[in-house]
Amino acid sequence: MPIDNGEIEQVKQAIDIVSFIRSRGVKLQHKGKQYIGLCPFHNDREPSLVVDASKGLWNCLGACRTGGDIYRFVMRADSIDFKAAHQLLIREAGPQLAKQTMKQTAKQTPKPTKQKATAKRRTRDVHSGTG
Repeated sequence: MPIDNGEIEQVKQAIDIVSFIRSRGVKLQHKGKQYIGLCPFHNDREPSLVVDASKGLWNCLGACRTGGDIYRFVMRADSIDFKAAHQLLIREAGPQLAKQTMKQTAKQTPKPTKQKATAKRRTRDVHSGTG
């Protein structure tokens, strides 16, 4: 069964890519709008890993010449497929993802309008014999 794109986006939003990559032992330094560090995927002497927190993307400008989102980072770092990366990231997101999901649900739940409330009252009155 395919993973819903909305769920994937929620996971990406719930996890700060800079903090996540740092948690994997990569030292990142803030440079302008981005963060740079040594790429963990090859023997790096000069910082070639660039992470853009606002876009949620990373890119190796060195030997790897690859990049992507947090899913691609996990897949490459752990040598796992997308589905396994998704499960790992859901566990990582934990409470933050739960909070975000609750906010999304609250936004999507339609609030009753005056017309619906009046219609319900009329239906109730008709069935109770008062209307």
